[in-house]
Amino acid sequence: MCSVIGQWVVRRELLILYLDKEIPRYESYRNYRIDGVIYKPIPMSHTNRKCIAIQAEGNFVGKEVELVD
Repeated sequence: MCSVIGQWVVRRELLILYLDKEIPRYESYRNYRIDGVIYKPIPMSHTNRKCIAIQAEGNFVGKEVELVD
């Protein structure tokens, strides 16, 4: 699991979440679970595996991100 250490609101309902560590390169997952809610990943390039994009609103700083199928 990773923790959210920062976020950027790109536009309404589109957030970039900055993580405290890299997402494992070879771990299988299709979604993220944050506070019990499932979010579909939004594809991004050049992230260095330390940030993710989700369609949501609110403050996610300090929350845990779990990779789930």
